[in-house]
Amino acid sequence: MNRYENIEAFVLAGGKSSRMGEDKGLMLLGEKPMIAYVLDTVSKLNLPVKIIANSEKYKELGFEVVKDIVPGMGPMGGLYTAFHYNCRPYIFLLSCDSPFITLLAAERLLNKSEKKPVTTAEVMTKINPLFAVYHHSLQQKIGSCMANNQLKMKDMILSVNSKQVNMDDLLATEPFLFFNINNKTDFEKCSELLKQKI
Repeated sequence: MNRYENIEAFVLAGGKSSRMGEDKGLMLLGEKPMIAYVLDTVSKLNLPVKIIANSEKYKELGFEVVKDIVPGMGPMGGLYTAFHYNCRPYIFLLSCDSPFITLLAAERLLNKSEKKPVTTAEVMTKINPLFAVYHHSLQQKIGSCMANNQLKMKDMILSVNSKQVNMDDLLATEPFLFFNINNKTDFEKCSELLKQKI
């Protein structure tokens, strides 16, 4: 029996990043698209994986691709879309721009994610809404937040009965575990880090 039988993963790919100037999930980091690193890690968990993206090009990666139900709402809109397409009660939500996430971090989060509306990773006292598990009971709340243009994920998380899973100890061996690629400088830094790992 799959120990994560109540969870499925959704990876947010978004679209053309204003700071990056192009669809960053498809940017080649090393020899493969940035999102592929996240997909490779999540695939090892043996649970369903879907990509939330508005570009048909993501289908070439071999995973089901679904489009935003309400475009332009950022990660909150992505979570809302995930709730529309989910087949299991819990959603493991990730972003395409954190290529150094590890299986160890993912398993720690998932193993401690039962019976709470939200379970997030916590690093250096900060919660990570895009390495988190959400229960489908939040769907109505997410819709309400969007209707009121309350799009800050952290505010929503702190308003419900959430749980934080500390990951600080993992930084000793993976200091860039949750590093986000938001601009060209970040991208170049990650490219150099990747060369060092190979």
